[in-house]
Amino acid sequence: MKSLFKIMRNYVGTAVFITCMVLVLNFMLLAGLTLHYGTQSEAKGKISQIAREIQNSGDGYVLTDQGETLLNGYAWAFLLDAGGNVIWSYDTPEDFPERYTAADVAAFSKWYLDDYPVQCWKQGEKLLVVGEEKDSVWKHQMEFGMPFMKKIGSMFRTILLANGGLILLFCFFFGLHFYRSLRPLAAGIEDLAKEESIHLQEKGMTGELAEKLNQTSERLERQKAVIEARDTARTNWIAGVSHDIRTPLSMIMGYAEQLLSAENMDAEQKKQLGIIRDQGVKIKHLIEDLNLTSKLQYQMQPLRQEEFHPAKLMRQIVTSYYNNGLAGCYEIHFDAAGKVEPILITGDVSLLTRAFENLIGNSIRHNENGCTVDITMNTCTDGSGMGWLVTEMKDDGCGIPENVIQGLEEEQMGSGQQSGQIAGQPQTEKESVSRPHIMGLFVVKQIVLSHGGKFEIRAAKKGADIRVLLPLAAEKTAEKRTEQR
Repeated sequence: MKSLFKIMRNYVGTAVFITCMVLVLNFMLLAGLTLHYGTQSEAKGKISQIAREIQNSGDGYVLTDQGETLLNGYAWAFLLDAGGNVIWSYDTPEDFPERYTAADVAAFSKWYLDDYPVQCWKQGEKLLVVGEEKDSVWKHQMEFGMPFMKKIGSMFRTILLANGGLILLFCFFFGLHFYRSLRPLAAGIEDLAKEESIHLQEKGMTGELAEKLNQTSERLERQKAVIEARDTARTNWIAGVSHDIRTPLSMIMGYAEQLLSAENMDAEQKKQLGIIRDQGVKIKHLIEDLNLTSKLQYQMQPLRQEEFHPAKLMRQIVTSYYNNGLAGCYEIHFDAAGKVEPILITGDVSLLTRAFENLIGNSIRHNENGCTVDITMNTCTDGSGMGWLVTEMKDDGCGIPENVIQGLEEEQMGSGQQSGQIAGQPQTEKESVSRPHIMGLFVVKQIVLSHGGKFEIRAAKKGADIRVLLPLAAEKTAEKRTEQR
């Protein structure tokens, strides 16, 4: 991408700039140290003063008191005439000669004489030579005092630390600039994750990235509008079809009931009418499930919250099956733990009754040769300390097909489509036939999830094993409720 190349180019340019700045500042620092610690100019001025204090007394050359004061700190001094003869000396070593050739003068004038650092000053036709103590001055092109040379190691470390700090300062400054450029992009990505629309300024080194994010946001907004329009059309279609089917279905079921009660119908005709009536009831329940799942899917079904005893509710559901003529090949057993009996929880009793009836009804409908349904109710606590009411339903029938379990897991709450189906693309006849019927279990799962619960299909060697977990965060016992009143 061009934007990435631009960012890389800016960073390379920044690194080159930092390097150049550090080099320039180091050069300036070296020059300052040279000027501050260099002794040549200061020494030359002092030696010129000493030369002026050497006077010709007629009998020879003598040094004034002021000159002796100026010589304090120096090791020795002598004065040469134009022929290189020593015409005046001060504390010179005994082994120094009394005459120096031009070659000797050229050798020591800028460097050393017998390991003594030497400073020279021309006074008329004469040459003043002043020697400093051995190992007091380091001379190489320029002259530095030995205290400075002894400090050079610590100064070098200080310079390194200063360079490191300077580089960090530059990096912080440019990093802060880059952070300020990236911060709107990070905020935009977070907003996109929240499905919010964004519009970032498309300038600077991140301008192209901002442009791409803006384009992505616009594309997502268009897709969102298409999905919302499709979902609205789907909901309206379901509501309309359900309404249109309900009236003729009621007439079919009503006439079937009337004909079943007629005395002139033989056994075979009544059997056929019974099938018509039962299939009409199934269609009615399917329509109700379709409407309910659509409302739950788009949060259009209000929860009528009220307190109730879950153990008492389950007994009523089981009893209603027996009172409505449960066939002898089916048995329903319910067992609630003692601690569950007094518990009160909050929820929509009508929806939860529908969910539990669907689960029991599934076991009965899919096991025509009969089965036993065992229902248990207990409590548990998860790792976070959250309490749950656990209702487990098992039967010893044919179990739940694997494709039904997979279809239930793949069902997407936001789209109502199987995973992998393209939005807006109709199913083929083959796909429609092969897709498992999961409406009943899907409705149960939606009801449980709408109550903040969990729906689990567990592996079983035989039959079905389903667990429904409802939160106990708002649970109360009957005794606590009485105390509060």
